[in-house]
Amino acid sequence: MLGLRWDKVDLNDGRIEIARTRDRYELKETTKTRKIRYIFIRPEIVEVLRRHKERELNKQYVFVLPDGRPINIHHLSERTFKADIRHAGVKVIRFHDLRTTFCYDRK
Repeated sequence: MLGLRWDKVDLNDGRIEIARTRDRYELKETTKTRKIRYIFIRPEIVEVLRRHKERELNKQYVFVLPDGRPINIHHLSERTFKADIRHAGVKVIRFHDLRTTFCYDRK
């Protein structure tokens, strides 16, 4: 998620190409399995991403800090995520659970 760049987001077709990964050291131009995957996103999320892109916080990365800087992967930890979940007052979930929350299979 932190390695997602706008060049892999197709807002016209409503899909995200998963072709790279970002670990604690660098952005890698391949995935762990070395396979390219596509995730289709719901129309309402496409609109949210359109508005987000129009703000032009960062021309490369999709998910950034309010000032436009990429999120430091070291700042995203299970501990801070759990604290954010408690603060939001939602049921307890794992960060990994977010992978399929707003995606769907268009078959």
